[in-house]
Amino acid sequence: MILTTCAACAAPLSLDAPRCIRCHTRYCNQTCQHDHWRRGHKQICKKIHRGGNAEKYHADKKYKEAVAAAVAATADDYLPATRGFTCYICDTATSEGLVHGGCNCVGPAGFAHMSCLVRTAEIKGDDVERLYGSLADVPEMDDAWDRWSECSLCGAFLKSHVRLALGWACWKTYLGRPEGDEFRMNAMNKLGDAMHYIDMYEAAIAVYEAEIAVRQRVAGPDNDQFCMIGIARRSIAVSCERLGRTEESLEMYHSVHAALLDRSRDNPSYCEGELAAALDLAEALIKQSKYPEAKKLLIPRIREAIRLVGPDATLTLELRYQYAKVLFFDDDGTTADQCKAITTLRNICKIAERWDSSDQMAQSIFGVMQLDLGFWEEAVAAGEGSPERTRAHIAYTRDPLGGS
Repeated sequence: MILTTCAACAAPLSLDAPRCIRCHTRYCNQTCQHDHWRRGHKQICKKIHRGGNAEKYHADKKYKEAVAAAVAATADDYLPATRGFTCYICDTATSEGLVHGGCNCVGPAGFAHMSCLVRTAEIKGDDVERLYGSLADVPEMDDAWDRWSECSLCGAFLKSHVRLALGWACWKTYLGRPEGDEFRMNAMNKLGDAMHYIDMYEAAIAVYEAEIAVRQRVAGPDNDQFCMIGIARRSIAVSCERLGRTEESLEMYHSVHAALLDRSRDNPSYCEGELAAALDLAEALIKQSKYPEAKKLLIPRIREAIRLVGPDATLTLELRYQYAKVLFFDDDGTTADQCKAITTLRNICKIAERWDSSDQMAQSIFGVMQLDLGFWEEAVAAGEGSPERTRAHIAYTRDPLGGS
């Protein structure tokens, strides 16, 4: 369930919270239910029930709001140049209005009816589920879920209101299934991702927490939901970080890594996941200037990554990149450490040039590495042999007003 707070007072709800008999709107107690009834619920209760009850009615409402915003934003951004364009899926122009998800498509390509985007995603999911089942770990399943967040033409992530509308559409498509249905739980995650992607971090956290609660309830004795719970917890950590809740975020990163480390001791298949979690944790530690802890974490993980996935693998290079940051920014570091960091990052960038150009995430990381390399080289030159002046130059270059 996405509606996890009382409709009357917004207090968090327990799983067995009382609800309206007709429309299933939930409350923390009967007092709130009676108060909400008097304040207007009486007038809309039947309407909510006809709309599929509270959860479905809420999802439909949010979807329509996001679609209207997407159509309006597309008109503002692209008209009048788009007059005469048609939907690239159905090849018609209707009163529904066209949307563009801010992908890499140019010209008429990329414009579509939101209903067509939703329907193609639904059809793709239905086809894959029919062929492989809802739990299949096949590329076709990944492609089906990507339809809810990526352009099917250019493969770029969709943005803004289009991404949010697809998130709500995904959730309302599968919310009627049993609670433990894999598609239903994945749809919750997709909605959370859409909210996170457009900076609705508080809302995203609430959805991820609801997803985790469901997965914990349906997990079997072997905790078959372990990986997906870890993914959702990592997403919460990132959202908390974006909100400036750094200690809460760091605690969550620690928790995710500790769980994977414990699993990897008995099951080698989790070793790569543990390294990825260590990478997240190291980056969080570095952002909070906890360099000794990050260094202690990274050194054995880099060795393990080289053994497990190879010296040129993306994961290995990202771990080495974080270690280079420690060398460069640690207050106890020397000029020699900073020069070693630059040499390390320069070598990493040479290897990263061979990364798949179609991998959006990898190319984004590569771009950040290149920017950092330029900053570091400039700072060392400006520091004239003083690591303190070098770090001060970096800080001033990135924030010349000193955060004021």
